[in-house]
Amino acid sequence: MDAVYDRTAYLGAISDLFGSALPFHNWSYPPSALAILSPFAAPPYFIALALWSGLTLLAYLAVGLAPVPRNRRLSGAMLLAFSPASLINIVGGQNGFLTAALLLGAFQLMPRSPLRAGGLLGLLTIKPHLALVAPFLMIVARAWRAIAAALLVALVLVIVSAALFGIEPWRAYLTDTSRYTVDALERFTGFFPLMMGSVYTSFRSSGASSSMAWLAQVLVSVMTLGAAVLAFRKTSSPVLRIQIAAAAAPLMTPYIFFYDLTALSGVLVWRMLDDGPGRPSSGLKAIYVFAWMAPCVLLYLNVVGIGATALVLAAVFGATMMEAYGWRSREDSNFRPSV
Repeated sequence: MDAVYDRTAYLGAISDLFGSALPFHNWSYPPSALAILSPFAAPPYFIALALWSGLTLLAYLAVGLAPVPRNRRLSGAMLLAFSPASLINIVGGQNGFLTAALLLGAFQLMPRSPLRAGGLLGLLTIKPHLALVAPFLMIVARAWRAIAAALLVALVLVIVSAALFGIEPWRAYLTDTSRYTVDALERFTGFFPLMMGSVYTSFRSSGASSSMAWLAQVLVSVMTLGAAVLAFRKTSSPVLRIQIAAAAAPLMTPYIFFYDLTALSGVLVWRMLDDGPGRPSSGLKAIYVFAWMAPCVLLYLNVVGIGATALVLAAVFGATMMEAYGWRSREDSNFRPSV
């Protein structure tokens, strides 16, 4: 455990695991994540990886297919499992399936099971920057029980992790790890220019200074939050409310990777398959289809110095706002959350 939040020791430990020197890696998650992930430390690495990827994919499919009509679920499963964001997540053995299942599942459950919804959002605090918009949307929805459940679950995770691993990992995470994360963004080297897709990193990939990129990120985050809150209040469509949360989340944080776009990809699949009376117009559907495919193109654009990811995310968010304000209502859509 001492090696997890010691960057040099952590790199040495994983290099020993694979039997060769690896490029720099660090563990950027809070100790509460270890309370959930530690069972996967027991099996050999490749068995643990298969279990992790398989189980989290099943959770993602269960949540992602819930609103899809039964006669479209095979197509939906293929689009969910083989989206570019999903493939990047699988190749990297990442946590995008888990975080997507938690975010989408929480907002699916919110109207009828607020305690369970809040519990899922409490679990999402293992990657808290992906849930920045959630508390504000819960306040708009007056989901007080969900808020209480989220706080309780998050607190339990902190207590359990402290009991299991001690206080020192929390001290290291809140000081050294958090500071290093900001420093790494500002240095913007290694895999950061390749794999990240926030407003901040899009500006940096296009040659902007760190201060200019931070200014853009703050402005976009504030505007996104305001627009999301107003749109969430405007619409009563359960599916559209989930879409608002999923579309706002990646614009709100400077620390987003392509494998974190699985929640948004899930919503985009719903929109691509929705052929009910409230389906999106052909123009909006074209935006959603392109955004679903985009990570594979955006990776290349990042390499050549064109940070276009924020533009794609903004296009999806803008289309979502148009629908929320009635350009093409989803109130009579065939899709219904049913987790």
